[in-house]
Amino acid sequence: MNRDNETGAASELGNLLAGVLSRAIVEALRSPSVREEFSRVVRTEVDTVAKNLISSGARSRTMTVSEASQFAGVTEGTIRDWIRKKKLGALKAGNRFRIRQEDLERSMTDRETSQAINVEREAARIVSFARRKRPKEGL
Repeated sequence: MNRDNETGAASELGNLLAGVLSRAIVEALRSPSVREEFSRVVRTEVDTVAKNLISSGARSRTMTVSEASQFAGVTEGTIRDWIRKKKLGALKAGNRFRIRQEDLERSMTDRETSQAINVEREAARIVSFARRKRPKEGL
């Protein structure tokens, strides 16, 4: 068996196991006692993660696409375009994006710096072009 076949077989086995486990979990969650215990464990874990984030100072303000577009002074489509093109980091929760304010500010600063450089380049190009096209005196 070659390496590609082994990888494919392992992938199929993984998918099969995931399916079996998913069905077993769904079946187990039909029991009220299991569902209650599962909910308790999930709540405990979520609370622990939240407390750790807050205590570590890692918590930051997040914004919706609409809020980010107002903050940046661009359209919602532009924000989504930046996310799609990986020019702006975003967290996806379900089918909605959340943008960290620091990421948006960094992206805006990078864009403003880039635009300033482009303006300077364009100005230099125009000056150079104007110098070449200036009529020679004395003709």
